[in-house]
Amino acid sequence: MMMATMMTMVIMMMITKMTTMVIMTMITKTTTTGIMMMVTMMTTGIMMMMTEKKIAVIVMERLRL
Repeated sequence: MMMATMMTMVIMMMITKMTTMVIMTMITKTTTTGIMMMVTMMTTGIMMMMTEKKIAVIVMERLRL
């Protein structure tokens, strides 16, 4: 049960991130500021994904013990 809930949470978070990125690009379009925003959004998204993966791994290990 716990594993399933964790997975759904992570998936939901990833989906929300993707949608926000798309919305941001639609708003900013291809201006220099827009490009800058895209870069920052991408980097933050990657960072958050990495941390989520780490958290997921930690939780998995905890559940195993």
